[in-house]
Amino acid sequence: MCDVLDRVEMRGREEGREEGLEIGREEGLEIGREEGLEKGADRAFALMQMLFADGRSDDAVRAANNKEYARQLMKEYKLV
Repeated sequence: MCDVLDRVEMRGREEGREEGLEIGREEGLEIGREEGLEKGADRAFALMQMLFADGRSDDAVRAANNKEYARQLMKEYKLV
């Protein structure tokens, strides 16, 4: 009888551990997404500030409408 109870208890622990790991992974991914979005927004704001400070408003408008051009400018300003 003890062997059966021990196996049931072990199985329960395993299932609980697996469930905990899955929840942890999901939470970690969500945190990573949020941090990535925040970092990307920070870089975009910094780029716009730099462009306007340098009198490059036309480039700011173009970058706002063209992701590839924005990436080029971020490299130019060493934001990436």
